[in-house]
Amino acid sequence: MTNLTSNQTEAVEAMPATARQIADILGYKSTSGVYDLLKRAERRDPTFKFSSENGVWDYSRVEMEKPLVTDGGVIPETTTHRVPTVQKQTITKTANDFLSELEVNLRDRLAVTEPVGTELPVRPGHRDMVMFRTDDHFGECETEVLPNGDVVESFSSEIARERVFYHLESLLGWKDALETAGYTFDTVHLLLNGDHVTNESIFESQPHYIDQRLRGQVRMASETYVDVVRTLAASFPAVQVICQHGNHGELRASGASHEANADDLFYDAIDLALRQSGLDNIRFVTNHVDTHTEFSMRGHRGYMRHGQDGLGHIGTTSGVKRWQSWLLESIDTNQDTGWDVGYWGHFHELKWEPVNGRPVLMGGTLAPSGDYVNSLGIAPGRPGAWCHTVSDDEAVDQLKPVYFQ
Repeated sequence: MTNLTSNQTEAVEAMPATARQIADILGYKSTSGVYDLLKRAERRDPTFKFSSENGVWDYSRVEMEKPLVTDGGVIPETTTHRVPTVQKQTITKTANDFLSELEVNLRDRLAVTEPVGTELPVRPGHRDMVMFRTDDHFGECETEVLPNGDVVESFSSEIARERVFYHLESLLGWKDALETAGYTFDTVHLLLNGDHVTNESIFESQPHYIDQRLRGQVRMASETYVDVVRTLAASFPAVQVICQHGNHGELRASGASHEANADDLFYDAIDLALRQSGLDNIRFVTNHVDTHTEFSMRGHRGYMRHGQDGLGHIGTTSGVKRWQSWLLESIDTNQDTGWDVGYWGHFHELKWEPVNGRPVLMGGTLAPSGDYVNSLGIAPGRPGAWCHTVSDDEAVDQLKPVYFQ
């Protein structure tokens, strides 16, 4: 006896199967609908747990839902909430306590497990691919008023997860098309640039609503990206994951600790899951301290920072000077010509700008334009993200935008 819907039951009966096979059985055009269906099935009947290995999905039945961290006192799962600005001071201490406890649990477990690591192949004439993710805002909830007066949900954690999978599907579809044209790929670089979770307390003057508490945000985001990495690992010879924290993970109320950042703990949760996954073609790089991360891609150097300490437009005098100073810092630190391509987010715009002849890609957001974008004086645009290829000669060889409906 189960509580699943007919479509969910049909998906279960088809397993083990790939997301594409399940989508075909259910008549779905996109595999992102399958991921959404399985997550809804887990919430509808918590005895079902779905997982994928090498792209093949299967299920198990359990007595109760597994906690995010199994060792040490775990905070029980909470119901979803929409939290208005006036409650932020009240919830900040609870959120901070959770961050501190989860930080200890994760760091203790990471200390006794072997990190994942692999050599990244660089075969002459081949290419790499980049999937650049920033500003996911798991936990954020937005509504839209339709012309007829109806109020509908325009963004939620579920929509965020579906759009991450759509970005993944778009990357893999582009890879298939390029391989048909004769390209061969070595490594895919998954760049995680912060603000993946919304937190429960951001700027005190900034109204926001959430559909999950912080624990739920970290759990849902980490589960989503573990699935993404597993799929990439089954599709490429090697996967490099680069992590840089943003600013939504910080707690700003008076007297709050700044030692734990929700993005960093989200990254630690992914790191721990990958260490236990048995995958042997992954390199995972985290940065819990600095405001930027530099990394290698086919001999080129990437430079990633979240961007809250920058300006929305590099083209202004002040904006370009900041990026030039960061380039000079890279040149001085590495005693070479500095980074070859830059990545940043925070401002929720999808665009490309040059700095001393080097491309700098600003990543968009999964969420629709809201009060924050309007406050910056930015014209509303479509939520979007970047994919690009990396050749032996160019850090950005071919560039592809991905837009979300």
